[in-house]
Amino acid sequence: MKKFINYIKDKRTTKGLSTYKLAALVGVSQSYLSQLENGRKDKPPSPEIIKKLSNALEVDYFELMRLAGYMDTIDFRTDFTGFDALPPKRAPEYNQQKVDIVYDPRPSYRKDPIGLLLNGSFPKEKLFKSIRSVKKISIDEISKRSGLEAQFVQDFEDAKNYPTEQHLYSLFHALHLEDLYSWLTDHLDALVKDLDQLDRIKIKKHLDQFLKANFTEVSFKVFNREEFTDSTGQKVTRTVPKEELTERFFSLNHLLEREGNVYYEGKILSKKDRDKIKILLNLMLED
Repeated sequence: MKKFINYIKDKRTTKGLSTYKLAALVGVSQSYLSQLENGRKDKPPSPEIIKKLSNALEVDYFELMRLAGYMDTIDFRTDFTGFDALPPKRAPEYNQQKVDIVYDPRPSYRKDPIGLLLNGSFPKEKLFKSIRSVKKISIDEISKRSGLEAQFVQDFEDAKNYPTEQHLYSLFHALHLEDLYSWLTDHLDALVKDLDQLDRIKIKKHLDQFLKANFTEVSFKVFNREEFTDSTGQKVTRTVPKEELTERFFSLNHLLEREGNVYYEGKILSKKDRDKIKILLNLMLED
């Protein structure tokens, strides 16, 4: 923990903060901070205190966590260039959009659902407008989410322009179609009902082919009995409803606490690994 102590002390003095001032910013006593810097604490501060230290000293939180010994087996300095790019940032002129990282046209990137949805020849502006209308999303909200000017979005819907691939992807990404299969299946008729006959035929055919070719139903049996202690202290056994079991399938908290193996990139996560993940998630997602 010596590196952690030296790092904290060095950053505090560099910022011209006294131990009293830093302690007040972090919400701990001055004596605690003094004992910490003088090496009279056997254990590092809790992750919650470390986060407050990182904010007060304006330093990287994960670097402090690593120096304190929490992140000894996790490397947060991974090169993320292989991951999906984010939507583009807003440009000054909607008709001269320039972005640093938007859409990667490599085949591997086209395997995401939105990229695959956009493959093929069909009136994409009509499908976009239909989805936006059914989801009741304003053009201003699409502009905010995509980083594209509202007039650019309006012109696209009116077929007055045709976006580049990266802008097209960003527009559909802004529709927030996370559960794409279920949503399209449930709203297919509503999406095409107000379209001209030719557009309706083209879009319905494209969506039918897209859903059939790119999604596979996966089903398996799960144990549906559980025991818990009720308000009177008695142990009660119940049958978990199917809806609740389905919801748990998408619960990260349930996944990290379930019995049985949980994998990350082929590695079985130990209880210690899961506890670290839960600590990080609680800190990053807190209000």
